[in-house]
Amino acid sequence: MLAAPTCVDLIQLYVSPDWRRRGIGRALVTRFDPRPEAQGPCAFEAAVPEGNLPMQLLLRSVGYKAVRVLRGFHGDQDAYLMQLERE
Repeated sequence: MLAAPTCVDLIQLYVSPDWRRRGIGRALVTRFDPRPEAQGPCAFEAAVPEGNLPMQLLLRSVGYKAVRVLRGFHGDQDAYLMQLERE
């Protein structure tokens, strides 16, 4: 089976520290879907720095999986390429 093509790259998501732990990041990640309705399955991807454990955990909790390590992606820091396939 072929992997679904990438249709969304999550580049940056930031929630102000005063507003964290209120479900805002989760709502943004789970409700965002810019695809036209007629488009078929595709993959949402995010490159998450290895030191950003809160984002890794958030994405894992909504179904993303780490599929590859991107060496040196953020300067001297590696990142995990995380992916979610959507129908």
